[in-house]
Amino acid sequence: MSLPYFCLALLVLPGCESLITGGSGTPVSGYGSGTALPANARLIGSSEQVCSRSLQFGADIPRIVVERGEVAAFAVTDRAIAWYCVIDGIPYADRTNCKRGTTFARVTRPSTGNTFLIECFE
Repeated sequence: MSLPYFCLALLVLPGCESLITGGSGTPVSGYGSGTALPANARLIGSSEQVCSRSLQFGADIPRIVVERGEVAAFAVTDRAIAWYCVIDGIPYADRTNCKRGTTFARVTRPSTGNTFLIECFE
């Protein structure tokens, strides 16, 4: 079995850490709240992307779904972060390449518009 792009402890893989954060938006529903990135996490890059519909992260099902106005943070096992813009039930795959040393990612999706921000942390 190959590892997915992310560790999804609460969803898929035991022993991996999964974090959800309130940040500047609402925590992703169903995954807890009030949890932040580790105190020593350092921002090493970011990328703005576009998705007009359902935004999903992770290689396995279930995926983390980030709706407008939500923020999600999670541990990553690969610096290429897979994401899917699902339009009419069809997942269009893309990825964001973070710098070497990335161990956590945070996704911020504003409550309006089609852009979202992926931040990479070590």
